[in-house]
Amino acid sequence: MCSKCKETLFESVASDKIEAEVKRRGLWGLRARSKVSKVGNALDVRIPKALAEFLSLKKGQEIILEPVDKTRLQIIVA
Repeated sequence: MCSKCKETLFESVASDKIEAEVKRRGLWGLRARSKVSKVGNALDVRIPKALAEFLSLKKGQEIILEPVDKTRLQIIVA
């Protein structure tokens, strides 16, 4: 861990193993940005097509939104 910025650092071999496992699970490249919109009185977050397909989400399907902390939101497919 970097003593200045507290970032977790991995040795090259460990980093390569992590990257290979993420690719094996089909998670590589799924991270995406989205903007918060407003629909009526509610806020709306769009889920990019690649993520929706990976999670097998369908229109009208129920999900559970759970805050992890002040900057992260977890989506659970119900």
